Amino acid sequence: MGAVSGFTVGLFGGSKTESYTETTGTNESTSSAKGTTKSDAESVNQSKTDSDTTTTGTAQTIQVTEKNRSITSLLEQIDNQLKRIEECKNFGMWSWGAYFVGKSELDARLGADLYSGMLRGDLSGVERNAIGVWSRHNNSQAFVEMQKYVAQLKHPLFKAPEGFSTSVLSPTSLISTKEMALAMGLPNKSLPGVPVFDSVAFGRSVTRLSRQQKESFA
Repeated sequence: MGAVSGFTVGLFGGSKTESYTETTGTNESTSSAKGTTKSDAESVNQSKTDSDTTTTGTAQTIQVTEKNRSITSLLEQIDNQLKRIEECKNFGMWSWGAYFVGKSELDARLGADLYSGMLRGDLSGVERNAIGVWSRHNNSQAFVEMQKYVAQLKHPLFKAPEGFSTSVLSPTSLISTKEMALAMGLPNKSLPGVPVFDSVAFGRSVTRLSRQQKESFA
């Protein structure tokens, strides 16, 4: 329409120009976006190991122990003596000796041997015993002096040889009260005329009273 009007006016000798422009535009845009993401991951690790180990060895050890039996025996004797000393502290210790008098040396020695055999036991070797023989024929004066000791129920005393730490010696052994009761042959049960009973151990110290001197000795 605009093109036709302009051409007509120019044809009839006019110079009028008229222009008319109309523009109509429509723009419609629709955008739609949709995204969906799904991820599944699964991992499985499986491992199996078999091991078999065998070790075989041989070892040999040799241990050698050397002992001095003489010293070991002495140490055992010392231990036994210490046990006897502890027992003597509890029940008392005595100097003990037995004397046999006979017409001949054979009779006295036979009696001493029989008595010594009766006292033999498991622990009799701890305190050594010995049998001494004194004869009138060897030294009559010394034998008479020994008779005086034994008659008074005393142990005889002898002059010690040179080199000893003590001046006199006595042929006795140190024993405990229990051992002395065994050596004296005291009965454990009552006999006709000899009553035996148990009592509490009071007054173990020996006490002697003398009316003439009016003194007490303990």
